[in-house]
Amino acid sequence: MKLPENKPLFFDFWATWCTPCVAAFGFNRDLDTFLINKNIERVYVSFDGIYSYAKWREAINKYALGGYHILANDSLKDDIKHIIYHEKGKNDPMGIPRYVLVNKGKVVIDDAISPTELDLLKKQIVEVLNL
Repeated sequence: MKLPENKPLFFDFWATWCTPCVAAFGFNRDLDTFLINKNIERVYVSFDGIYSYAKWREAINKYALGGYHILANDSLKDDIKHIIYHEKGKNDPMGIPRYVLVNKGKVVIDDAISPTELDLLKKQIVEVLNL
């Protein structure tokens, strides 16, 4: 899978076992409408692990999660830990949910406001991308 290079990307780091992650999906309809209108692609990155593949796919369908989907392996998790969470050790925790905005291949927000505060998140995205 190749992600679009010419559009901003809104990353949602989540897992099926993460209650706050799943609760935030309740704001997806309005957030997705906003992202589509601003020409921003949605990318979900799950920390479930390969042994939870079936559960991960089931959750994507259950919560009608559109956009791109990535099931992070250990190598990707290590990269995310370093680039997004700014942590280097294997045992450093990666709190989720976490939302990240990338524009032109660069992280422009590494810890965006939660969709549970949708108006503030929209304002943050508009300001950072100068929309």
